[in-house]
Amino acid sequence: MLRHHVLFFAIVSSGCTPVAAVDSACIERFWIRPPGPQSRVELVGSWNGFARPGVSLEARSDGWFMGERKLGAGPVRYAFIRDGVWVRDLTAPLEETFEGRPVSRRDVADCTLPQLAIAEVRIEASALRFTAVLSPSSDGTPFTRLALRDEETGNVSEIPVPHGVQGEFAVTLAEPSAKRFAFRVEATDALGRRVDRRSFVWTDGLTDSDRVGYQILPDRFRGEGGAALAMPASLAARAGGRLSGVVAELRRGTFEALGVNTLWLMPIVQNTRSSFDIGEGAEGTGYHGYWAASADAIDESLGTDDNLREQLSEAHRRGIRVILDVVPNHVHDEHPFWRAHAGDGWFNGTPGSCTCGDARCPWDTAQERCWFAPYLPDVNWDNHDAAEAMTAATARWLERFSFDGVRIDAVPMMPRGATRAIIQRLRDTSAAGSPDLLALGEIFTGPDAYDALRYHLGPFGLSSTFHFPLFWALRGAFLSESAPLSWVTEAVARGEASWGSSGAVMATFLGNHDVARSASVASGSSAGRFVTEDFSTDPATWAKLRLGFTALYTLPGFPFLYQGDELGLPGTGDPVTRRPLPARDSLPVEATLLERHLQQLGQLRRCSAPLRRGSFDVLHATSEALVLGRRVGEDFALAVLARAPTSDIRLTMAAPYNRASRGFFQGGITSLRDELTIPKGAVRTFEIWLPSDSPCLDK
Repeated sequence: MLRHHVLFFAIVSSGCTPVAAVDSACIERFWIRPPGPQSRVELVGSWNGFARPGVSLEARSDGWFMGERKLGAGPVRYAFIRDGVWVRDLTAPLEETFEGRPVSRRDVADCTLPQLAIAEVRIEASALRFTAVLSPSSDGTPFTRLALRDEETGNVSEIPVPHGVQGEFAVTLAEPSAKRFAFRVEATDALGRRVDRRSFVWTDGLTDSDRVGYQILPDRFRGEGGAALAMPASLAARAGGRLSGVVAELRRGTFEALGVNTLWLMPIVQNTRSSFDIGEGAEGTGYHGYWAASADAIDESLGTDDNLREQLSEAHRRGIRVILDVVPNHVHDEHPFWRAHAGDGWFNGTPGSCTCGDARCPWDTAQERCWFAPYLPDVNWDNHDAAEAMTAATARWLERFSFDGVRIDAVPMMPRGATRAIIQRLRDTSAAGSPDLLALGEIFTGPDAYDALRYHLGPFGLSSTFHFPLFWALRGAFLSESAPLSWVTEAVARGEASWGSSGAVMATFLGNHDVARSASVASGSSAGRFVTEDFSTDPATWAKLRLGFTALYTLPGFPFLYQGDELGLPGTGDPVTRRPLPARDSLPVEATLLERHLQQLGQLRRCSAPLRRGSFDVLHATSEALVLGRRVGEDFALAVLARAPTSDIRLTMAAPYNRASRGFFQGGITSLRDELTIPKGAVRTFEIWLPSDSPCLDK
């Protein structure tokens, strides 16, 4: 909540002047900067069916071309035709297509009503700060009131507004006392017309680089009150997990012990209650959440709205963010959208006409229009009504519940404009101006598809994606031991070269629900997807897992754990990769030791700024050993990772690593000014060296 007193308000306007009477016409301006002043540019749009010739744009002295158009409120699509070529507006976040051509979309505000925007929300210098942008209605009616409402307590702080002004205002209030502060800014004009915007901000100062994530499949996590679940007799049936089970593990301190501060909650929307073919003669259910039969309802097998609110509150009290898995690419054929719009353009194709991966619809050419299965209609995001319905449905989840972001499923299965529309709506509604909204995308790729990830990042796109190329390198290097360890550092370097300018911090991982479990890869298991394996008894399996996770936690990006991977839970495919967490008293000692190792890594990463935010130095990278440095100023962490060195490796440490140091896992003080040796016999070994006076050594 916000402290009851207000420190001060700083109101600064960009040319704040009394509002004069203005023309009631709603004029929209369009801008483009072509390569040179000799370009010919025209503006075409949906206001007249993209008729040619369009509005001719005139060059300005600063290199920009500008055109105007009188438009009513609502969505419009438009494009620039530059020297005969259709191009989108690169300054606009929303993009669509028209008859196969690239166009942009703008949601034109009703200028006859007052407008409010908020931006640059932040905690800075022990204060809550944001920018309010006030735009009076076209009749010039001035604003008379600006207020901030604490959504938890309902307390209202009045913000004085000089009479008859407009523009941008820098607002400063006392820092909230809550870890997560959700609020609504409300503006009212002299005619009593009110407009508001909603946002939230975390006061702990953490950024994406500081995250450690944990993926939860609610049906396979814990039951009512935290009870352990058994694998159902029909392996792809519901297991009985509940949202209250997540609450129980929060209260048990499970996530805090792992250093986790971000939970990815897999889909909780109402799914079909029926069973459907999942291959190999087996029937499956929507226990996983990806077969939505509703736009808004929580699956009753998981809990209620109040259960979800309790879970979110419990997490937030512990400083843990929660992101929701959303599935805008497809619905189940029991979904009301399909039943109402099956034949009017909302969906691509018909059941069975284009199934992903079949001869008629190969993945590489048809992924934006193919169906995952004949019972999963694929949304046509080029249809505006369908796109708006899916965007609005996603936004409502964050308007109703205090999620801290979204994980967007199957991003490359949709045009890029789909994710941009969703993200823009969230940034306009439930998280206006917030730096803490995480928009994390799933772009399932092979080892070399760096550009596929880059394409969806940027200021209008995803704030992060899962780093699949690094995932494959980590698995090959540390789990299957089929690739050189140097592939890991190459993947980091290639990723940075591809998307580093975007500012994105990528999510790194060793496993998720769509691939064989890390433990099964490490053990070389060939069990089938319907075989429930026992925990490995091979010490090499557990050594590979410890080494692989140590690498994961020392690399740039933020690591994500898939539930059960911290225990070495096995499984080679769906559905056994999604088996329930076992009861704690049934775990073998190797599982509890691996969990303890992940707890140590999580706590170390929480403590060590270099591991979270430091520069990345590759001091040694060969097929069998890595020496990786992370540093912030004089502070550092030096990770030494060895798989099976064929000879002794000797390195002389340079600054800033050449100082008295101590091993985090094994202890012992040494001077890295001396030669660092990785002996030939150091098979599947690791150490993280820290300055000998590091407070992280006491954790």
